Amino acid sequence: MAQATQISHILEQGTPTQTYFAHLDPGKTGIGPMSRSDCHPSEKRAHPRPTIATLAVTLRDDSVLLVRRNNASEAARWGLPGGEVNWGETILDAAQREMSEESGLTTRPRHAFSAHEIIETDDAGNPSRHIIFIAVLCAWIDGQPGGGDDAHEARWFRLEDLANPGLNLNANVVEIVRQAAAFHHDHAFGSSMTVGA
Repeated sequence: MAQATQISHILEQGTPTQTYFAHLDPGKTGIGPMSRSDCHPSEKRAHPRPTIATLAVTLRDDSVLLVRRNNASEAARWGLPGGEVNWGETILDAAQREMSEESGLTTRPRHAFSAHEIIETDDAGNPSRHIIFIAVLCAWIDGQPGGGDDAHEARWFRLEDLANPGLNLNANVVEIVRQAAAFHHDHAFGSSMTVGA
């Protein structure tokens, strides 16, 4: 059994970063399997801490970069590049690394703009998996998309095409990309972008 829980809203006035939130459907995040449960590789805890992961959202000329992964459960769906944050790695650096590994693009991470979490429970109702996702807006610098690491395909999608019902997307991709486009516009990174219909 699984449930998705929205993280409390965090917004510090006067900072350049606003935080947006959306629910994610467990098992359809496009991240792939993550097995690490401890915060520090040398620590052993009676109750493991949540895993921290990133979702990298790269916008370019009214398009967004999406990937399809190699694992069977994700192979047919398009999702955002991302993965687990390594020990000692910043969230922004993790987003940049994951984007490079999964798409081959060179990007510059700008801001973390939203946070999401999933909590999966076993049949007895005990937490069996807990992941916190931090979505990061990235700027394209160089490169053409191509599959890499655990992603076998990467390509640009026009934002207006994300509303196409025939496009097989991971859950909440449209909502997260819409949030990224709004953040991009609100903070004067570029012109206004419209995502889907």
